[in-house]
Amino acid sequence: MQEKAIVPRNHSTPRRWGLFAIYLFYAAIFSRTFIMMEDSNHTWPYLIANLVLIILFTTAMIRPTLPTFWMNFTTFAMLVLIVYIQALEPEEDPANALFVIAGYLVGFSFTGRMRWIWAAVLAFVCSFSLILNMGAEGLAKSLLNVAGILMMVAYFAINQEIDEARETSQVMLVELEETHKKLEVYASQVEELSAMQERNRLARELHDSVSQTMFSIILNTRAAQMLATRDPGRLPPQLSLLQNLSQNALLEMRSLISELRPKKE
Repeated sequence: MQEKAIVPRNHSTPRRWGLFAIYLFYAAIFSRTFIMMEDSNHTWPYLIANLVLIILFTTAMIRPTLPTFWMNFTTFAMLVLIVYIQALEPEEDPANALFVIAGYLVGFSFTGRMRWIWAAVLAFVCSFSLILNMGAEGLAKSLLNVAGILMMVAYFAINQEIDEARETSQVMLVELEETHKKLEVYASQVEELSAMQERNRLARELHDSVSQTMFSIILNTRAAQMLATRDPGRLPPQLSLLQNLSQNALLEMRSLISELRPKKE
C-alpha cells in the first residue's frame, strides 16, 4: 500500500483567499514575463510550459491526499518547468518568482522534515539559476524569492503547529471532562457509603441503648409486680420510675430514628 501525503487538517482544502492570492501572483508573473518575451521565438514553449505548470499546481491543490510519490513527482516536475521557463530568457528574472509558487505547494503538500528538505532544494535552485546567468547580481535578485519560499513554508508549518496544539487542547479537554465525571461518580459513591456507615452506626446505637433501657424496664416491672403483693405502699414510686424509663426510651428512639431518615436536599 502506498503511503499517503500527510496534509494538516486545517489545510486539507486550500483557503480561498490564500489560493486566490497565489493565482493572482502567478498571473502577474506570467503577464510580465510574456510581455518581455513578446518579440521572442520562445512564446509557444513559454505558453505550453506555463500551462503544464498551472495544471500540476491546480491538481495538487484539488487533490491534497495524493500518494507521497506523486506529490514528490509533481513538485519535481514544477521545479524542472520553472528552470526551463527561466532558461528561455536567461537575462530576464521575473520567471524566477515562480519558485515562490512552488514554495506554496511544498508548504501545503508536505509536513515535517520533507517539507524543509524541499524548501532548501527550491531555495538553492532559485539562487543558483540566477547566479548562473547573472553572477552576483543574480544572487541579489534571488534573495527576495528565496525569502518568499521560506515564508510560504513557514506559514504552513506554523499553522500546522497551531492546529496540533488546538487538537491537543481538545483531547485534554475531553479527558478532563471524563475525569470530572468519574470523580463525580466516585464522590457520589463515597457519599452513599458514608451515609450507609452512619446509618449502621445509628442502628447499632439504637439497638444498644434501647435494649439496655428495655432490660431496665423489664427488671423494674418485675420488681413492681413483687411489691404489689408484698409491699403495696412502695409501689407508686416504682411505677413512676417505670414511666420515666418508658418516656426516656421513647424519646431516644425518636431521636435516633429521625437521624436515620434520609436528609432532603
